[in-house]
Amino acid sequence: MLTEILRGEWGFKGYVMSDGGGMDLTYMQHRAAADPAESGALSIRAGLDYDLGSWGRCFGSLVEQVKKGEVSVADLDRAAASVLRVKFSSGLFEHPYIDTDRYDKVANSNEHKALALKLLIKLWCC
Repeated sequence: MLTEILRGEWGFKGYVMSDGGGMDLTYMQHRAAADPAESGALSIRAGLDYDLGSWGRCFGSLVEQVKKGEVSVADLDRAAASVLRVKFSSGLFEHPYIDTDRYDKVANSNEHKALALKLLIKLWCC
């Protein structure tokens, strides 16, 4: 869904991050992964770019996962490029402090809210 629909069909150019602690739930509660390393590998292969809440547990072993062939370098490149593209386009490297007026126009725009709602509806309805 993150790769084919969000990025492919809808042309999303931002980055996708986990909910705070969401990747931990993958192995701790949902048992969809055996441990943090597998959760990280599954998540990045599924299209996740940024881990918001597992404090490095899930994405912390990605180098080892690449060495084992569980994660591709292309997945790491995609994730890093997605995050860096947003940081560069936001001017973070030129001006490291947030411009709150620009943030509201870019990151919290009605267009982006509508896209998020469309994805949510697709997830829950189909």
